[in-house]
Amino acid sequence: GLMLVAALSGCVAGVHPGTPQGDAQTVYQAESDYAVALQAAVAYRELPRCGAGVVICHDDATVVHLQYAARAASDALHTAQSAVQHGVVSVSVVTDAVNTVRAFTALAANLKVK
Repeated sequence: GLMLVAALSGCVAGVHPGTPQGDAQTVYQAESDYAVALQAAVAYRELPRCGAGVVICHDDATVVHLQYAARAASDALHTAQSAVQHGVVSVSVVTDAVNTVRAFTALAANLKVK
């Protein structure tokens, strides 16, 4: 738990995981990662559907996986954002947000959109 969050928080001077500033920083970074992955997922979905003669395309099953992963990450981020704003953050809330965003970004990183 805590070690994971510590590893994910990066090196921000004076900011420690498990503190309000550390939790806020971790959630902020997860939001940023989510936004980048979402751009890739949207670009992928907008490609033509795969078929004969289509070189760069989207696969419907992959789009569905992306949508589920994006929803899970979005929901976990909203929970973590709310917890940070109200000062009631638990390590599991932050960890859930980071882990679901990581799952989504891992999927998005494998997309071929160029």
